[in-house]
Amino acid sequence: GGASHVRGHSGDATSGSKHRSNGHADSSASSGGGGAAGAAGVASSSGHHRRSSSHHSDASSKTASPARSAVNLHKSRLGFFKKIYLDICREAEVEAEGNFVAYVDAALHSHQKMSTLQMSDYNWSFQSLLPVAHAVLQASTYQPEHADSFVENMAVTAIDLSSNGLTADVVPAVRKLLECSFPLRRVSLADNDLRAKGIALLTDALARRKSLDTLDVSMCGVTDKGLEALVMGLNKLKANFKSISVGGNVLTAGCVESLAAFVLHNHELRELRLGNAPTVPEKAQNKLGDKGLTSLLHSIAEHSHLTLIDLNANGIKSGVALAKWFQSNYEVRKAVRGPRYEGALLSDNALGVDFAMEMGKMVASSACPKVLHLGNNSLKPKATQALTTGLENARHLQELYLQGAEFNDRGAEQIVRAVAANAPLTHLSLRACGLNKVALSGLVRALDSNQTLVYLDLCRNKLTKDHADNLAASLTRHRTLRELNIAECALDKKSLVMLLSALESNTSLVTLHVDANPGWCAEALLELAGALARNMTLEEITLRKIGVKPKEIVTFLSALAENAGALRTLNIEHNNLQGKDAVISAVRNLTSVQVLWK
Repeated sequence: GGASHVRGHSGDATSGSKHRSNGHADSSASSGGGGAAGAAGVASSSGHHRRSSSHHSDASSKTASPARSAVNLHKSRLGFFKKIYLDICREAEVEAEGNFVAYVDAALHSHQKMSTLQMSDYNWSFQSLLPVAHAVLQASTYQPEHADSFVENMAVTAIDLSSNGLTADVVPAVRKLLECSFPLRRVSLADNDLRAKGIALLTDALARRKSLDTLDVSMCGVTDKGLEALVMGLNKLKANFKSISVGGNVLTAGCVESLAAFVLHNHELRELRLGNAPTVPEKAQNKLGDKGLTSLLHSIAEHSHLTLIDLNANGIKSGVALAKWFQSNYEVRKAVRGPRYEGALLSDNALGVDFAMEMGKMVASSACPKVLHLGNNSLKPKATQALTTGLENARHLQELYLQGAEFNDRGAEQIVRAVAANAPLTHLSLRACGLNKVALSGLVRALDSNQTLVYLDLCRNKLTKDHADNLAASLTRHRTLRELNIAECALDKKSLVMLLSALESNTSLVTLHVDANPGWCAEALLELAGALARNMTLEEITLRKIGVKPKEIVTFLSALAENAGALRTLNIEHNNLQGKDAVISAVRNLTSVQVLWK
């Protein structure tokens, strides 16, 4: 029930799930989309990702005992890596990174093979990173004397160096890290300060890794000239990538020639990520615009393997060329039996009626991408009506994100019919669409006959008591819906209590967002606690900004401590709970649930 693998950027953090490991967009109200069945199999677009907030703290709490560590150091590859790292630090008189050592110890205790070397958020310098690089290099080539008893618990295929503030001065250490003999497939350098100089110094080291197929250099200050240097180096050494992320840089239409050369050289390239997240300052965003987009699409017209393109927040106003490209390129890949087009991420642009009319022609065709992120564009009622005309008969479209779009009666009716008809739609976001009473009534009633929706976002639409009654009835019967967002829906006390009571008999929901509704009170919280005790599927709830007193939160937490059902994560942030001893105590007593509350 987590977030979609093909991520969007639009929305804000009103009711986000802070604990998720993909930062800029999660499965709740802070993302443009969610749900479990994403299309591209990649966790985040444009590289704006973060590890779980528990990454360092969990590792620290699981530091290996001296005896156990001593055994692992001599009899496993990961243990050998740790020993070499500490030895090099001592010899070089460099202080070992304590949190990193704790992370390695936790991995040693997990009895699982380390395939991803998580090295983000450590602020590595050249001096501190070089010992790690040398240790990885030695661990990758080490041949144990007694292979039969040696534990192969380290086979690194991915290195994450994101969010370290790396500059060109640190690149020699990164290059040394890339010399290891592990079969590296993925490298993330996102959210660093490499700029053109750092990227140029890294290019040949990256290109020589023939096993490498995924590269993330988003938010690295890459300019058009920097991208040109990267592409020239990678193409010269015949690198072959399947995914590249360069979002959140400062690319313009001037980078199109380099981009096209990269795409055409990498015949099996599946993902081209150029999108920007809303959190990235505008001065550090890519801006291809219509001119750059049209030129790029013309250059890659014959590419038959590209399945996802991320153009979030790129200053695109028309987008007609892209809609037409889907159809023409579909014919190209059909002729060579290439893969279907999976996703188009186009949120936070200025797409309007021209794009919608062209795109609407193929919504019901096989040329339509499986995932469409169109949130926060300029989709007025006429545009959404044109876009959703064929939705009821859609054959390929599974995820549609329309947050912030405006609907007339006809457009809303077409959405309702698609839901009622069990169209292939599994994920639908209508957040902040201002749907009227009639439209919302039809949509809620349509859920009764729907057997396909996995994710539904109605955040910031006004739900009346009648809507709540019908939705509660649907929740008792629906068997596929795993994530529901009804944050900021103006739900009063009676409506909330009715909805929460329906959770007792619901057997599908895994994630529920009910933040910032005015009806929250002590009675509603106790109703929720009682429902959770009898619900066996609900694992995550967000209750941010619910405006109740701290003592009522404490009573709720105490009730959960007795029986929280299947609940694993509870978000009660932004409820003015800091410094309250009773809250601290209640959170500590709720040992079975991760509580986010500060």
